[in-house]
Amino acid sequence: LESISLMTNIHQAAQARPEHIMISFGFLHCCYSKVENATDLAACTAVLASAECCWGQCDQEVFIAAVIVNPSYKISPFQKIPLTTCVGLAALFRCLWSCFYSSDAPLDLYTGLYEWFP
Repeated sequence: LESISLMTNIHQAAQARPEHIMISFGFLHCCYSKVENATDLAACTAVLASAECCWGQCDQEVFIAAVIVNPSYKISPFQKIPLTTCVGLAALFRCLWSCFYSSDAPLDLYTGLYEWFP
């Protein structure tokens, strides 16, 4: 329960940002995926199912992008997925730009991405 209370405090903090939410979900998943105690297994399964349900209902791209543009993390939490290729990042940010601004992404966005992620 300690990791759940920590996660709750992070999410409710006045200075909480989207990347904090994303990283805390990853932390929660790591904590509860490693539990091998048979008496705690049902509770861990329920917590993971609830977290996965919440994650499935949110705009995941926004949280992923928030982590990626954070200079402390960049793409390091996502090293093993295809999203972190130049094409994958361009597609992610193009999609977000279209959703937020209802227009095509400017060329400067792509240039900035390539400069940010050499």
